[in-house]
Amino acid sequence: MAGKYQEIMNNLEEAILCGRLAPGDRLPSERDLATLYQCHRSTVARALSELVDRRLIERKVGSGSFVSRGKWSLGLPDRMQRSAFPESPYQRQVKARLSAQPEAPWRHLEDGDAPLSWLPQGSIKSLSWDKVFDAAADGDVMGLTSLRETVAKDLYARYHWQVSPEEILITSGTQQAIFLVTHGYLNPGDTVAIEAPSYFYHLPIFQAAGLRLIPIHMQSEGPSIEDLAQAVRHTRISMVFLNPIFQNPTGIHTSLKRRKEILHLCNRYQIPIFEDDASAQLPYARETENRPIKALSGADQMFYAGSISKYMGPTIRIGWLIGPPHLMHALANFRRDIDAGLSALPQHILRDYIARDLSLQIDLLKKRTRTALKAVTGYMQANFPSLHPVATQGGFYLYYRWPIKNRPQYEAVRQQLLDDYIIIAEGQAFGDDRPAMRLNLTQFRPIS
Repeated sequence: MAGKYQEIMNNLEEAILCGRLAPGDRLPSERDLATLYQCHRSTVARALSELVDRRLIERKVGSGSFVSRGKWSLGLPDRMQRSAFPESPYQRQVKARLSAQPEAPWRHLEDGDAPLSWLPQGSIKSLSWDKVFDAAADGDVMGLTSLRETVAKDLYARYHWQVSPEEILITSGTQQAIFLVTHGYLNPGDTVAIEAPSYFYHLPIFQAAGLRLIPIHMQSEGPSIEDLAQAVRHTRISMVFLNPIFQNPTGIHTSLKRRKEILHLCNRYQIPIFEDDASAQLPYARETENRPIKALSGADQMFYAGSISKYMGPTIRIGWLIGPPHLMHALANFRRDIDAGLSALPQHILRDYIARDLSLQIDLLKKRTRTALKAVTGYMQANFPSLHPVATQGGFYLYYRWPIKNRPQYEAVRQQLLDDYIIIAEGQAFGDDRPAMRLNLTQFRPIS
């Protein structure tokens, strides 16, 4: 049971380090953990003992096991010496297989981005240093004025959403937007509600900010309004983080009804919302309602983060954060105090690209994602006919999930995919408490 003991230890350590388990939280009992992982209690006891040795948990006779209250003081040096989270047994297996068979036709469906062949092709015809320098002179701490104006025009054209350039802060991408809000607006010790599963759990930004995470479970219509209401009644929630359109990793599209319910609840209790919109322009069905929550009536007091990376690739790390002007200026000044600011060159490129070429690129991506969807679902149906993805509504990802009791089946499917040279992203990386996997359909290619 060496692998099982390591799995329990890694999962608990990851939950502690990313904030799902906060200082002082009580862990499930040894009996409950043994049932969850389908192993002997001695295996659980061994994993807990090692976490005690690492000073991540404390065991109190007659009371149980608790997350160490000194975790945050211990966490910083640990984070600086390691990548975000411990490797799982599956990740170590993948690394060994890649090392042993480097020439095999590997398909990296664990990747988060589209392949290079899907990205914009050709040259940047409008680029000249004179224009770049002129654009740089036009900017301030909020970003290039002309880019903010272009973003505002694009949002109006796509959603009929009227946004002032003074509400738009240009960022280096969604992660910087999250960093600015978690470190510049929220305070250490604050509690935030986050969809579960969610890619937010994969970001060490929340841990670094000292935030406690409350999971809001995903349903077919979006985040559970019951979970959110219960969290609000029992905990002081400082912010709700959402990825409502083609959520990462599940692909779930939050219904308009659910979006309005969440907005109404948060307005009632004066809880700000952070909305991440990474791939709303990539629906599989043309009639999909993909208007952001921020564009709805009554959504003035919330943040909206947009990004270009899903459409142009990860190399162009530019995005925008939209919110009340006084907060945007405050966060811009906060960034200036800790960073030199954004380069004018990528902003200049993006301004012209949005105005001239973005719509054509999005149309091309829509066609390719729909084709890729058929290929991946066809492959999965042929090899695993009883499996069905959580959602097939839009974006880059398909998510497959199993009941806890079906973990052996999940592990068998994961192994069969690996034997077929397909690498997946594990659900536990997204905070899922059930066996699950995310597949990036854009990275799939049939092997002849």
